[in-house]
Amino acid sequence: MHLPGDPGDRYLVFSPAYSLILRHMGLRDLHPIFVNPNPDYSPSIANLEKAYTAAINNGEKVKILVLVNPNSPTTVMYDRSVMLEVFNFAKQRNLHVIVDEIYLCSMFEDFESCLAYSKEWPDPTTLHYVWGFSKDFAFGGARCSILYSRNKAIMKGISSILASAHSVSVPTQMLLCRLLKERDWVDAFLKESDKRRRENCKLATDFFDKHHIPYLPPKGTVFIWVDFSPLLNGKITKEASIGLYWKFLDRAKLVIPEASTSLFRSDEPQYFRFIFGMRRDVLEVILLRLEKLFADF
Repeated sequence: MHLPGDPGDRYLVFSPAYSLILRHMGLRDLHPIFVNPNPDYSPSIANLEKAYTAAINNGEKVKILVLVNPNSPTTVMYDRSVMLEVFNFAKQRNLHVIVDEIYLCSMFEDFESCLAYSKEWPDPTTLHYVWGFSKDFAFGGARCSILYSRNKAIMKGISSILASAHSVSVPTQMLLCRLLKERDWVDAFLKESDKRRRENCKLATDFFDKHHIPYLPPKGTVFIWVDFSPLLNGKITKEASIGLYWKFLDRAKLVIPEASTSLFRSDEPQYFRFIFGMRRDVLEVILLRLEKLFADF
């Protein structure tokens, strides 16, 4: 994910931003510039321009723009027109774009991959696409992802890294290739996964509705961006949210990450990421614990 930049370079990423992106980019000593999205969490070209210009005026080198679509943790999907607008912004400033579509097959609504309109990319040599098995196939243990790039230098650099440290084992590759060839099984798996995730999502959102807890309506994935401000007694601060995080952990034995920590780097501390992608009986226990905790507020 980090080859287009040199150590010390900066990259643009919209907040909230998932921490693993920051960790991966940090391996090459690349540093984030967090960009605020529009109120609906879609990419803001104006804020991109503002952040980019400020960095350049400060003498910094900005080389990369990272987009996670569908977004984690908000589940917001960016449509073709928005993506192409961002791609054009990047081309005009000679930026490489990394598009991560890790939740490609995990959405409740129709989602159009940027690969579907690759002929419209303004500069195919500076756009790099990644996807992995960990989310759509619940197969994080495979430690396998896919990179699509038309940049020969990038592919050569990736090949040299994979040869020495990060290659996927041959048995794993054989297993995944065989799995993908079983199209009937793949279709059945994704259909059943969608059904279970929808059922769990409804169980969770009905629970939050019952307790008057706002949330951003989930478009899919395995989590909900929940606004726990009703539990913060009017104190919408990072300190108050961290305090609520510890209440969840100490009193309900639940880990519900809050927005302003290093996990998401959001300036909206009242938001937490609630995961519903699990066995239904486990989710029911979690909601029962939350209900008992809510009774104390």
